[in-house]
Amino acid sequence: MKFGYTFAMPSLHARRRGWRLLVVAAGCVSVVLTTGAAGAGAQRGDDSGTSPLLVAENVVYKEGGDPVRNALDVYAPSGASGLPVLFYVHGGALRAGDKRNLHDKPQFFAERGFVLVSPNYRLSPEVVHPAHIEDVAAAVAWVVENVHDYGGDPERLVFMGHSSGALLGGLLTTDEHRLGAHDLSLDTLKGAVLLDGHTYNLAASMESFHGKEVPKEPISKFTERPEVWRDATAMEHIAKGKGIPPMLLVSGGIQFQHWPVGEAAEEFAAALREAGAEAEVFMAEGKDHGDVNRDVTSGDEMSRAILEFLVKRAR
Repeated sequence: MKFGYTFAMPSLHARRRGWRLLVVAAGCVSVVLTTGAAGAGAQRGDDSGTSPLLVAENVVYKEGGDPVRNALDVYAPSGASGLPVLFYVHGGALRAGDKRNLHDKPQFFAERGFVLVSPNYRLSPEVVHPAHIEDVAAAVAWVVENVHDYGGDPERLVFMGHSSGALLGGLLTTDEHRLGAHDLSLDTLKGAVLLDGHTYNLAASMESFHGKEVPKEPISKFTERPEVWRDATAMEHIAKGKGIPPMLLVSGGIQFQHWPVGEAAEEFAAALREAGAEAEVFMAEGKDHGDVNRDVTSGDEMSRAILEFLVKRAR
């Protein structure tokens, strides 16, 4: 995650949805986008709790887990049986967001024959890496064990994550130890769509400070220890022969904060291909960071590319 003397204003489109700015100062200045009121309800795209498709709510997916942060929801069409399963992980900089941040994804994917599972996970600063990814891996393990009860086929499981959810997806699909802790392999996931992620090479960004003080905001998630940064870096875990699943990396065509458009996705995809994994990049021209997530269900070119990828991989 690159930090420096940067200042990025959200688009008018984003500001109308209640975006606000947090300035993080620790020898340098960065801007972090959050939404209206902080907390579990932030960034909610719809009141998914009232959806008739909601077949399981607030299911605690790990033994002794927090009843809020370690809970998930399941959405399924009526009469579901043996359907592909979309596991969706929300964004929020690992500090905010909620499993209900779905916009109209439950309806959209139910109409196309998917069961959708959306988990919460513990957030910083209360926890640091690897707590976030450990939670997501535990939620996947719950899905594999239980989703058949809700009409899903665990052999047809695909992943989608936005922003920091894409960071977690990058780790989940490259670091075999996360799913391995639950006796699962990387190919448990048949494919992954990563929506506008920017921190697949976290360690390189953090180490770029070269002795300068690292801002408090990333430290609150990844500590001050370089070995933790590397462990939280998907690029560090890429290797041949691991069974890394195919990936579709979607990049917004409008610059988000200080991140160069498309750079993170192209770099990650190139490393995956070099290791023999399948990876493609879709450049979502004219879309900002939030649009990439909201427009998954729009039916436009990006939406169609994502759906085509998911259907193909979840056969």
